[in-house]
Amino acid sequence: MHEFCFSDVSLPDRQAVLELPLLDFCIGHRLILLRQRNPLLWQTEADFNLLPFARQNFWLVEAVYVCAQSFAGRQRLEKEPTRWALWQNRRLVSKWHRHIRRAEGGVRTGVPGLAYWALEAAKFRNHLAGARIITDFEERREGFPFMPVTGMPEADGRSLGGPTDAALLQFLVRELRLDLAAALEYPLGLAQAHYLSHLERTGNLRIMNADEMEFKEQNGLRDLEAAKAAGFETVKEHVESVVAKARARESSPSPSLMKKHPTSNIQHPKPGKPTPINNHGG
Repeated sequence: MHEFCFSDVSLPDRQAVLELPLLDFCIGHRLILLRQRNPLLWQTEADFNLLPFARQNFWLVEAVYVCAQSFAGRQRLEKEPTRWALWQNRRLVSKWHRHIRRAEGGVRTGVPGLAYWALEAAKFRNHLAGARIITDFEERREGFPFMPVTGMPEADGRSLGGPTDAALLQFLVRELRLDLAAALEYPLGLAQAHYLSHLERTGNLRIMNADEMEFKEQNGLRDLEAAKAAGFETVKEHVESVVAKARARESSPSPSLMKKHPTSNIQHPKPGKPTPINNHGG
């Protein structure tokens, strides 16, 4: 079953966004978008759509421009720009923006204005989603690479806290014998597939097989039936309700304790009479 996932990340479909063909999404692309704090990478779609329309377009143009060139080419342009390279870049960008304006007007696409930008943003999101492997069973999306993993039952250590990108680069350099430049150009999803398989082989995690996935799906269906029977639409809502009720019970005093220690049994000394301090009267 996971062979489909591996083939998808090994040979991803070519995408074109804002009239530019995109390269395979690599680790270097991801690092540049993270450095930019590009919200297309780290914000949810709902949060991104709350940004002003002009800001959405700005970040989309930035992201597409990053992913349409190699990481090495972008680094040369930033760190070692020659006059020829800068002139050529300005010429290409100017030509690209003219294409965007024509496409935005519906000349080439037939989808003018706001609809054009929304469509291109959706295409870029699909480009990102298809370039990484979904490992959480609850986040599974039809048509996108999916390889669910679980921890080892006998493992008692803590999960790793280091950056995932650093771990992927170290793996590619150490295990696949790539130099750092080639590792930065390596497709992200393919690197994840190799890395997860390596971790399973070394006993650090388990990739769910077909039987385990079927068992998980059946349990999910039963949980959903129980949630709907209790009046909820999703399992998450049902679980949240159960947890909230449990916390409410923990925070409120138990009736049995109230009966066991009634406040009426507490005796206070009467005023004017000394309280004895021993049982010998003297």
